[in-house]
Amino acid sequence: MRTTLSIDDDVMIAVHERAGREKRAVGEVLSELVRTALRIQVLDQPKVEASRRGFRPLPRRGPVVTNALVDELRDPQEP
Repeated sequence: MRTTLSIDDDVMIAVHERAGREKRAVGEVLSELVRTALRIQVLDQPKVEASRRGFRPLPRRGPVVTNALVDELRDPQEP
């Protein structure tokens, strides 16, 4: 997903450096860091009902499911 964010310079410098060291895309590194922070935040929170707090973030398991992919799976093209 593309979006516009205001991120502090020191954070972007650190993310760019890590991405370069690991030979990965900046967005991929930033997504992993945010996902980890959200998971830690959820684990540190006391247990409450899901209806009041929402859902816990799930670990990434594969490609993003888009509307186009759903449409393709629902209505496969005939050869």
